[in-house]
Amino acid sequence: METKNKIILIVYGVLCGLFILIVPWQLTYGSGYRRYLGYSFIAQPPRSGATIRVEDIIVHLVIITIIAIVAYFLAKKFIKQK
Repeated sequence: METKNKIILIVYGVLCGLFILIVPWQLTYGSGYRRYLGYSFIAQPPRSGATIRVEDIIVHLVIITIIAIVAYFLAKKFIKQK
């Protein structure tokens, strides 16, 4: 595997780890109203009763996966051209 591809995969792995360890939090009230509380470490919710916004994590992971795939194949293409 080429060095550029290794770097892309390492950066992708680090970003995935960060998005899984530092997560978005929300508070849901009885009426269904949701209040965004920001990002915090997964083991330390910002307030009691706070829940993780899983849909945001999924969106982030899908976006960085798409970017990593495109970067991987572009790097592969440019390596073959040399």
